[in-house]
Amino acid sequence: MTARWMRLAGRLVATGVRLTERDGRGTTKTVPGRQSRTRIVEVARQDGTTFVHLQSLQHSLWRSMELSVLPLAQEYLGEPLLDLGCGNGQFFSLIASHAEAGVDLDAQTLRARSDGLYTCVAVADAPAGLPFPQDHFACIFANSVIEHIAAIDSLVREVARTLRPGGTFIFTVPGDRFMTYLTTFFGAADAQRMNAQMNHVPLRSLAEWTALLAKQNLEVVESHSYFAADAVFWWRAMATRAFMRLERPLAGLLRDILAKPLLQRTRASTQEMPEGAGLLVIARKRLETV
Repeated sequence: MTARWMRLAGRLVATGVRLTERDGRGTTKTVPGRQSRTRIVEVARQDGTTFVHLQSLQHSLWRSMELSVLPLAQEYLGEPLLDLGCGNGQFFSLIASHAEAGVDLDAQTLRARSDGLYTCVAVADAPAGLPFPQDHFACIFANSVIEHIAAIDSLVREVARTLRPGGTFIFTVPGDRFMTYLTTFFGAADAQRMNAQMNHVPLRSLAEWTALLAKQNLEVVESHSYFAADAVFWWRAMATRAFMRLERPLAGLLRDILAKPLLQRTRASTQEMPEGAGLLVIARKRLETV
């Protein structure tokens, strides 16, 4: 589908359908960063690309793009590791077999400890203070979490405090181009409404993240852009009430029909691209104070 037709289709969608998300029980206000809602149905891998089937195809596409780009950060993972915003741990279990700790606002995250993925799990408001000592972790990992945190300076300060010198902070976030592409295809009003429903704080560019991290002695050592413009279009289209009503009774059939094109879309969206809507950022705590 050409960009022109995507813009036309997007405006039609935006004028008639309000964006929502849903879990297995129906329509909710669950946001992508809340890993506690992740329920894996099936995982497919092909040519280095991972596609994970969740309760909704829209959620599946988002998570699959993250899973397919995160191997680029594999060499920076180290123990002891903190999974920040760990939820039920299912997403992290597809990346690594163990982490010393997981932390989340949701008390249900305590169930994540039962499968042995985390040595300890804590319920905490991270910007207000992480319940861990200074210079403790070799790596802190956060997947689609920190774009929901308004007190971002306080959060980054806590990350820097609990990271040991030379340790890495690895995170994925939707970048500023996410809103740009949504506005292009669906209009400014729909993009703003979606951003509010997803509880996003203002989405930042890589340059803005680099400057924010530098204030806390964290230096960006590697970054990758992913989530192509047309993938944003299809993600938004699958988030409409109309699609969800169709998906609910026909989930298995739709997965069978759409699995291959979605896998192809995931692969295309996680290849190196200068203008992707998502960011994978790897920052290292400097060895000396500057």
